[in-house]
Amino acid sequence: MSKKRNRRPLDEIAADIHALQRTNLFAIGDLLIEAKEQLEHGEWLPWLEEEEFGVSSAENCMRASRLRTKFPNIGNLKLARTTIYTLTDIAAEGDTTDELMETIIAALAEVATDNRLKPADADMIIELVRLRVRFGGDYPDATLFALDRQRAAKPWREKVAEAKTTLLALIELLVSDPHRTDDISPAAVYYHLGHKPGATLLIDEADNAGLLDNRMLRAVFNSGHRKGGGVTRIKDGWPKRFPTFCPLVIAAIGSLPLPLLHRSVLINMQRKAPDEIHIERLDESGPDWFIAREQIQKWAATCALEQDPEIPLVNRAADNWRVLLSIADSLGHGEAARSAARELTANRPDEDPGVILLGDILAVFSRRRIDRIASADLVNELIALNDFWHDWRERPGRKLTQGDLGRLLRPFRIKPKSIWPVERTPTSRSRKGYTRDQFEAAWRSYCPGGTPAQPRKFIRLATG
Repeated sequence: MSKKRNRRPLDEIAADIHALQRTNLFAIGDLLIEAKEQLEHGEWLPWLEEEEFGVSSAENCMRASRLRTKFPNIGNLKLARTTIYTLTDIAAEGDTTDELMETIIAALAEVATDNRLKPADADMIIELVRLRVRFGGDYPDATLFALDRQRAAKPWREKVAEAKTTLLALIELLVSDPHRTDDISPAAVYYHLGHKPGATLLIDEADNAGLLDNRMLRAVFNSGHRKGGGVTRIKDGWPKRFPTFCPLVIAAIGSLPLPLLHRSVLINMQRKAPDEIHIERLDESGPDWFIAREQIQKWAATCALEQDPEIPLVNRAADNWRVLLSIADSLGHGEAARSAARELTANRPDEDPGVILLGDILAVFSRRRIDRIASADLVNELIALNDFWHDWRERPGRKLTQGDLGRLLRPFRIKPKSIWPVERTPTSRSRKGYTRDQFEAAWRSYCPGGTPAQPRKFIRLATG
């Protein structure tokens, strides 16, 4: 017996979806659920493809719709699409209670009912609420603070940022020719380094710099990772090359673009527990700093650094630590520095996610001895194979999705296509997926003879 019911025609539902132009996740989700209920098993994916609607987008919209059904107040909030996706992910976590979701939504309602809430501010409020619930109220109440359009003067942000700003001030007292700023443009970076090639840049409040969207500033920072790095700009009608190589310290709440993280030594700071040792307030005017700088300058004038020190790391992580380990060896603290390097790089993949993905897909095809696989099945296989895909976006509980899979494979010119079962019958249905031959060229280039158990044989994707 057919599962279809006497409801609105699918063409009418599709027209309503396209009329919304993907501006209302909840309404689109309602319509997609309505359409899916009328389709037979196996008709859903072909219908989405016919309507040019991505599977991942459809799933996200339907999850948003179900979330609003359970927590109606969320539909009244002015939230960005990414914030709604974050909330659906949190709701799907196994240990998330309805009480926690209601608390998060209530906190967001305090600031997102009349004014649209920026994703970064929403993420901070969500995280503070989760921490407050987890640690029994030992964190600021996120509902007490209003957010303005400039994201200015937030007590909770100042409390979180105090430690990183203090650390930046400490570094400023010790490094060579420091230039510390809370905001900087790409032009200011290369003009400053053009006049002072030996300067050390200290960038605070980098979470306000919009690095995920500011391509020019990202390019300048990335190019300064290696000696000789620079950018070319037109000056007085002629191309002029500006140097960008310099020591760079970035202090931010949250994460940074992946290529920049790969070029960095990461120090994750945590709030001090009440029973931990008290740290005295930094006295930036104390005389000891002058003495320390004088000793550093004398050492720098006479030291001879090892060009190739022993490094317990590989690939980009080894590049990041090479000079630091040479300095530590010269000062007699090499082993302590190597211990710190291992600790700070633990559980951080040193290959690009796309290259890791290629190796894991190779393992899936080889283990199952298949020549084709559906996208959904491949995602499940990858999550079962490598814990990296359980939390690959560095956000708790964020697993790999089919949309993520497609985006990661796009630089290799690998796209999903319709595949059919090996033993095709009149009732067989096609699915979106991949065939082994699509990966052969990428495997030869990036995983020569390698598997996920042989990470040193991976070749890094060019980034920058």
